[in-house]
Amino acid sequence: TINQSVIHQTIEVSVMISQIKEIIRSVLGLVINSANFWNSVVSAITNTFTNLEPQVDENWIVWRNLSATQTSYFYKILFSIQNEDTGRFMAILPIAFEITVDVEK
Repeated sequence: TINQSVIHQTIEVSVMISQIKEIIRSVLGLVINSANFWNSVVSAITNTFTNLEPQVDENWIVWRNLSATQTSYFYKILFSIQNEDTGRFMAILPIAFEITVDVEK
């Protein structure tokens, strides 16, 4: 298990996405050159922080209300790739995000 934290009080979502993408790149331990894979990674991470309303009842997101003005949620993603970069093997990386924001659900 690898436990990485990205903690910010205020930040642009794009900066957070870039930081998480680099963590994923280092944790995979492989050089993945597929632009499609990295575009999918960015899209999945973006959905972790934005466009949550349509996802509210999905199994990959679990909500907790901490207070009247603070909400926390867990967001689970599974990345996998098998291509010329991985050869005969499939690289799989499960990730669970724990996110706390100072807003109501």
